[in-house]
Amino acid sequence: VPDHMAVLDHRGVVAAVNAAWANFASVNARVPGESVAHTTVGSNYLDVCHRAAAAGDADAAETARGIRAVLDHVEPLFRQEYLCATPQERLFRRGAWQE
Repeated sequence: VPDHMAVLDHRGVVAAVNAAWANFASVNARVPGESVAHTTVGSNYLDVCHRAAAAGDADAAETARGIRAVLDHVEPLFRQEYLCATPQERLFRRGAWQE
């Protein structure tokens, strides 16, 4: 799968990531070659979103809301476009769904 992908469990904890996700985290880490701590397996992605939202990040607030809605079976699908604050400032699409 060429897209950056992470699998979250029912609590929002990262259960698995693909190579594209891991590579992006490594390339964009503050210390080159090390993964960004909150992107690795075992970290709680929803907690990261909640902390960013509390600091004023509206995209993170929407991400947390959308992912939680899918995890709670309130919505079947969540999609979002956002600008990623990397040196290249790329536009990303984020989504969540249950299988």
